[in-house]
Amino acid sequence: MRRGQGRRDEDRPGRVPEPAESPASEGEGSVTQPGNQAAARGGAFALALICAAQFVLQLDFSIVNVALPRIQLDLHMAAAQLQWVAPGTR
Repeated sequence: MRRGQGRRDEDRPGRVPEPAESPASEGEGSVTQPGNQAAARGGAFALALICAAQFVLQLDFSIVNVALPRIQLDLHMAAAQLQWVAPGTR
């Protein structure tokens, strides 16, 4: 090698090559593409809907369980009969 000529980075020993780009970074299958944004919104909407439905069901179960003593008094039910009220409302 002549004086004044430096080595290129590729020629240096121990140099780690840069990783190749993955398909997701090129935009294929990426959530940022316009077509995939609608699918992501639809998935988020479905998740929100499922969470809301689960919350309403849990709230209903809680209300029935809190009301069981009052139901027993108002309807003059025995404990054996009362055990069927909660599953009957589900």
